[in-house]
Formats: sequence, C-alpha cells, structure tokens
Amino acid sequence: MTEGRLPSPLSPALYQMRRNKLAERLGQGVFLLLSSELAVRSSDNEFEFRQNGHFYYFTGVAEPHTAVIIANTGDSIRSLFLCKPADPNMELWNGPMLGLDGAKALGFDEVYPIADLEKQLEIVLENAPKAALLFGQKKAHELVTKIQAQLGQRRRREHGLFRTIVDITGDCEYFRGQKDSEELALMRQAVAITNQAHRLAMASAKPGVFEYQIEALLKLVYRYQGGQGHAYAPIVAAGVNATILHYVKNDQPLKKGDLLLIDSGAEYGHYAADITRTFPVGGRFRPWQQKIYQIVLDAQEMTIKATRPGVAFKELWKMGRDYMLDQLIALNIFTVDKAKLEEEKIMEELYPHGVGHHLGYDVHDESLYSEDAGGMVKLAAGMVITIEPGLYFPKNRQAKVYQLLKTDLIEQLHGIGVRIEDNILLTETGCENLSKDIPKTVAELELACAQDKQSLMNKTLND
Repeated sequence: MTEGRLPSPLSPALYQMRRNKLAERLGQGVFLLLSSELAVRSSDNEFEFRQNGHFYYFTGVAEPHTAVIIANTGDSIRSLFLCKPADPNMELWNGPMLGLDGAKALGFDEVYPIADLEKQLEIVLENAPKAALLFGQKKAHELVTKIQAQLGQRRRREHGLFRTIVDITGDCEYFRGQKDSEELALMRQAVAITNQAHRLAMASAKPGVFEYQIEALLKLVYRYQGGQGHAYAPIVAAGVNATILHYVKNDQPLKKGDLLLIDSGAEYGHYAADITRTFPVGGRFRPWQQKIYQIVLDAQEMTIKATRPGVAFKELWKMGRDYMLDQLIALNIFTVDKAKLEEEKIMEELYPHGVGHHLGYDVHDESLYSEDAGGMVKLAAGMVITIEPGLYFPKNRQAKVYQLLKTDLIEQLHGIGVRIEDNILLTETGCENLSKDIPKTVAELELACAQDKQSLMNKTLND
C-alpha cells in the first residue's frame, strides 16, 4: 500500500458522527461524494495518490475507486460505501486493498462493489426530493443527471423529478473549518516534526550548499519522524529567489550574506503543518536585512495578538499591511510621502498576498472565507489558520518600488524577501501559536544557524 493510501489514524466512529451531522444539516435527500482519481505522471506511472479532502473528512478512506452515499429519508439516515473488491493480482503490484471486508469495519450501514454505484444511487434517489454533491466533481454531476433523466420517465406522472441538485461544497467547508481534538493532535505532531526539520535546515544552510540539499534534509526529517513527507511543494529560496512567492525550483547555491526563505511543513496522519522562516546564510543578518525582517516580525506578532474569534482575515491583513507601510516610511527610504505611496499602490508590490489561510487536511484547507452575500466570514474557535505577512523587494529592477526609493538604498534593498509564517489555533478567548517554538527572533535565528549540523542531525535521528 503506497504512502498516499495509509489508513486513517482516527476512529471509524468519528467519521460516522461527521456523516450523520452532515445528513442532519442537509435534511431530506441524498448526498453523493466520489473519491479522487489516480493521475498519470507518465506512461503507466502514476502520481502518488491524494484523496479528496471532503471525501477523507467524512470517510477516513485514502483509496481511489471509492464512493459514499448518504441518504436521509427524514426518518432515518443510511450510509452506503462502495469500493473495489480486493484483487490478489492488484495487491501483488500495489499492496493491500481495503476491499469489501475491510470496508465493513468502517461503520457504514451497507457496503457494495463500486461497479454497483449507478444501481445503488438510482435506488436511493427514487423517492428523494434532492441530490447533493460537489459541483466540482464532474463525474458525480453527470451520473446524477443521467439517473434524473431515467427516473423522469417513470415518475413524471406520479411525483415529478427530484427537483433540485444542490452543491454541497459550502456545507463540507462549514464542518471542516473547526478542528476537533483528534485532528488537532495530528496537527500538533506535524508542527513538532516541522520544528525539528527547520532547525536542522538552519544549522545546515552554509555558503555553497544548494537549495535542493536543504529540501532533502527537510524531507529526511519528515519521513524519519513518521510523517508522509512534505505537506506541499517546499519553497527553499535563497537570495532574490525569496521574492518569488511560489518558487519551487530549489536548484540554486546558497551565498554568504543572502537571506534564505524556507516555506515547508510536514504532513503527519494526513494533516499539514505550514511554516515559513527567513534567516541569513552564514548566520548573521546584514543591517538592512535585519531592519526589513524586524518590520515583518513585529507585524506578524501584532497580528497574532489580534487574532481571536469574531475577527475576519481581511481585518488582520489590513492591520499588518498598514503597520508595515508606516514602518517602511519611518525608515526614510522613500523619495515621496505616504499619500503618493498609497496612490501608487506600493504595498500591492511589496506585500502582494493575503495574511493567511485555513490549515488542516489540505495545506490550503477548504473552509468558508466569504458569505453568500459577499461579507467576510469571521474566525471562530477551533479553526487553525496561518498568519504570514511578508515584504518583497522584487528581482525586477524596473519595478515601481525602485522608482520611489532613495537611489543610494536601491542596491541594499534589492532582492530582499522576507516572510514569517506560523500556525495559529483559535481559542474561545484568543489564539494559541502552535509553532511558537520554531526560532524566529533575530537572536533565536542567529543562534540556530550557529548550531553544529552533525550533532543536531544525530539528535534528530535518534529521538
């Protein structure tokens, strides 16, 4: 069984409870959810399988060719699971399959072969007032509309068709936004492993080392400590590469005096950590690097302190954005005043992304960000989010910012990219920084960079 298909470490009873809550929220009707499909990398080689996040949340099953049907009649709730029967020949090549017998232990009311999906779906839809599915799942929509047409000929004179096909995406996001204690335990462990990996990276980031070698060390720790590996494509960006927001080539050498931005987190039990640290290659910040870094750090700490239930992402973003602009102005680096900087929208260039996102099974976990009416959804206790302000002086020397900087500072600021990202749990009264133990003050980073790599490696691999 490949790593992408590891069984859930959580109990079947938890997933059963989630399915029942979803059915109660939906009311009378039928909910259909299909697993992800295998994706071909080349020829007959496939990418590592990654389950659809909504499917996993309600089933705990990380296997392709599976489906779940939840039928709420108003009087009772039934859950049907469909999968491929165990096939000895396939197991010879790919490892153990869940199979029908394995699926019976997962708390579903009925288990069928996946080949029976259309037949079973037609049975439960016969008297259902609505069908609910993820509109992003094209095959589910095609299957339901096909059955709708077939049933129409028989039902038109008696009952009419089931009148609505509704999108269940928002309902799934509603449940996934707030994490339960079992999910939080996995996420805490993902962060703990990420802490070890980032510390080893800091001790290893010496001039002449390549970005990909740091990337390899991160994965070594993630896998050695029981994780599935990187939770997402890691960013290991030295020097001017740090100004490329999603730089993933990771193929350049580290140079003394450059900043190294690492955006990387472990996946543990299928749950993600998402951490960014920026620190100097060689262990010491240059003066202007440190000034820019401290602005971002102070903005992040201020934003974290303001993170609590009832606040919206946009409010947190504006707080950090306004603070960083004011602090840059206080450094006396521009040739124009604040009004002109705002007119030129300079912060769209220096800080071109949001303040954070939801985190969980997916690194950009699916949860509600805005309401149907367009308003911003407020944060709530139990949510886990990232807080990650940044400042980036672009690689492109024709960028607007360089036309507004004092000439003698252009070379000193050119190519500086800083982002600092932590994982934040919303509590009833405020928040908890799950990643607070990962070095991020100037003093902590310089100390971490001075650690002996081999000693730290031995400790990490022997814990």
